[in-house]
Amino acid sequence: MGPGSEQPVLADPKRIRMSQSVSMSAGAGGGGSFSQTVYQNRIDYRLSDPLTLHLNLGFLTPLQTTGVYSQGMQKGTYLLPDVGLDYRPSESTLISLRYTSVPSAPLGSPGGLPWH
Repeated sequence: MGPGSEQPVLADPKRIRMSQSVSMSAGAGGGGSFSQTVYQNRIDYRLSDPLTLHLNLGFLTPLQTTGVYSQGMQKGTYLLPDVGLDYRPSESTLISLRYTSVPSAPLGSPGGLPWH
């Protein structure tokens, strides 16, 4: 095939699947309270028939913190990645390589993030 006879892989809209979600959470106890919202955008892109790229982006926005939660609670908006490649050569075989951001503290504790 000559140059220009095929559409480049990264420009083919038939290969992409995207979904979004928004969630809010709140907690109280131990002399404080917090509330936050998370926007997630998941993008799956089929690079070739057995190979798919996954990208999950999220923006965390703390809305309000009081008491013990305001000490050390991460402020502002954060980008939290989850990236991976899935190779599925057959229905019964899947090889998956992933990088997932893991919070350093549990949700609701100072510095905690609601992520994988």
